Order: sequence, then C-alpha cells, then structure tokens
Amino acid sequence: MNAYPASADLNPHDRKRKSVVFSENGRRYEYVNTANTDVTMIHVDGGLFSENTARLRCDYAFETVLADKTRTCLIELKGHDIPHACLQLKETVSYFKTHYPAEKFYCRLVTSGNKKPNRESLQEKELNTYLLKNGYQRLKTGTNRISDKSEDLT
Repeated sequence: MNAYPASADLNPHDRKRKSVVFSENGRRYEYVNTANTDVTMIHVDGGLFSENTARLRCDYAFETVLADKTRTCLIELKGHDIPHACLQLKETVSYFKTHYPAEKFYCRLVTSGNKKPNRESLQEKELNTYLLKNGYQRLKTGTNRISDKSEDLT
C-alpha cells in the first residue's frame, strides 16, 4: 500500500474497518469490507490537496489490497454538476497514477436528489473512455447513496 501524508490519512490507527463511509450534505458512499483487508481512507480535497491548490480533485478516496493487487477507489460527492465532477475524477486518477500507483482505479460519483440527465455529458463520456482505455471499470453513479463490497472491486 502507498504511504499518504498524515494530513490526508483519515484512519491511521484503524485499518481493518468492516465499513468505510464518506458522507456530506445528504450524499453517502459506503464500502463494506467483506474481505476484511486493511483499508486506508484518504481525504483528498482539503487533506492530500490543500484548499488553495488550483488542481481539480475529488473529495475522498480509499485504498485496499485485494488478490495481492492495490485497488484505489476515488469518490466525488456532488450536488448536480456532473460534468465538473467527471473532470475532477479524471484529474485525480491521472495524479494518483503517477504519485500513488495502483493496479486498478475505480470512480464513484454520488449526486444529490436531482434527476440525472438522460444522456451522458461529454465529460462523462471522456472519463469513461479514459477509464476503459486504462483497463479500469466505467464510472459508477448513484443518487444520494452508493454502496460497494470488496467483491465489487475486482
């Protein structure tokens, strides 16, 4: 697993959590650690990157090792600006690939209760093309809540 700065590490003393939850403004992402592996919770926006950094970045991430491979899941908890969220996730994957490598990256976007547009935005298409080109899964989106289990990150 990668070493993250102390300012970004949200659980330095409790790596074997059964559940990892990130939430804000009524939006929630949960990872159920069914594999009982170590999980590092990372505060990306305001932790890994300071508030004054101009770089686009997602809100949170977590890293775990499954089947001897490092997996990093990037999480954006967004109101309704899906195109901007996709840009944030793409920039964060690009940064992590260089500075905190993993065999697989996953992107999760939890939006507010507003209806998701019927069509993918250009930014969402570009993010999915980028993810698939690099051997990663497509963006997973949900309204107000997304939940994953260890077996979802294969």
